[in-house]
Amino acid sequence: MPSELENNAPEPFETTDAQAAFDHFVPLVASIPAEEVEVCTADPEIVRINARRGVDAIRPHLVRIEKALPLVSIAGLLEIPSLALALAFAADRVIVPASPQEIRARQASLRPARKLTLLQLEILAELGLVPAEQVRKIRSDKGPVDEARDAVAIVALFREHAVALANKHPFDEAYLQKLSDDGNWLLAELLPKGAKPEKSERAADAVLRDRLWTELNRRYDELYKAGVEVWGRRKVDEHLPSLHARQTQPAPAPTNAPAGA
Repeated sequence: MPSELENNAPEPFETTDAQAAFDHFVPLVASIPAEEVEVCTADPEIVRINARRGVDAIRPHLVRIEKALPLVSIAGLLEIPSLALALAFAADRVIVPASPQEIRARQASLRPARKLTLLQLEILAELGLVPAEQVRKIRSDKGPVDEARDAVAIVALFREHAVALANKHPFDEAYLQKLSDDGNWLLAELLPKGAKPEKSERAADAVLRDRLWTELNRRYDELYKAGVEVWGRRKVDEHLPSLHARQTQPAPAPTNAPAGA
């Protein structure tokens, strides 16, 4: 920070440690009223980069900003990159429910493997190598939740009788593990038929992420105000990126047309 700034100005909290940033800012945002909290839909990594670029652009002008805008906290501006780092850390803690596309992808992975392994078990049951009743029970199940259960049960049966089935089927451990993983993942995501959906309540980690996002937006508004003081309203956007902005590739320079074209 330039020496010309007021000596009694508070020292900003600046760090590159995400956990330290998170621990520092969480208590500071706890008092934000629920009705003022904004839901974060931005990419936290894009936000983090833009926050740092915005503060880097304003750093050379801190003395001017302090004199022209005494109500703007210089420390608060300089803490923006650390606050964005805390936001990214908080966002990583939020468990996002699986999308319909993710569920369909898992089902598409599970179904062919379930079909082949179940057919193999039926052959092995005919040979007396696995209990036929257990195989019939697996075959009798219907529906998306049941086929996920089938996957787990199929793998369990192969493993339970691994010694008797050694070298008698084509499925290696990695293939069976993938089938089991898909089944268990779907069981955690699918709602059984007739079951009541849980009451939708926002997770504490999501609320915390959004509080940090709200505070970051407030401070970036102050940074923008400072930018207007430095560059003017019409040119500030040339120097301060939006928190959401993604860098675009510049258009290729036009090639010179051949003479006479």
